[in-house]
Amino acid sequence: MFALETKTLFVGLLVGLAHIASGIAVLIDPAALNVTPLELLARFAFTLGFVHGQLAGALLLIAGVMAVIGASRGLQASRLTRALLFSLQEFLLLLQIVSIVLSLITGQYPDGYVPAGGRWFIAADQAWAWILAVSHSIWLAAFIYGGSRSSS
Repeated sequence: MFALETKTLFVGLLVGLAHIASGIAVLIDPAALNVTPLELLARFAFTLGFVHGQLAGALLLIAGVMAVIGASRGLQASRLTRALLFSLQEFLLLLQIVSIVLSLITGQYPDGYVPAGGRWFIAADQAWAWILAVSHSIWLAAFIYGGSRSSS
């Protein structure tokens, strides 16, 4: 189980750092929300009235910091507490998966650009992000399940 825990926390840390970097980019320039993985987050923030990306940038930063804390080796916390620290990150990853799927369905990026190759280009371009999001969710579920089995 140690390998699963190490992989889950390491990937959570990396994705957390990516969320922090994305949050900073969005706060500096809200146009950064136009990238495919953040498109649904942009819609969510806009629906709540945050036109300039303040909410989206803040959510990305908070999710990133929570994940970095959750992945910390020095943190003396239960698996449930660690899982809760990854919960906002998981929500953002779910939005990312849906954003990518919508781009694949429409054959265009959120900003309206239709690449040569259409859906196949987008599939190749976004495969890493989709795989990372899905696999991290699976690893986290296994991490939580493994902890609940060992504590019962």
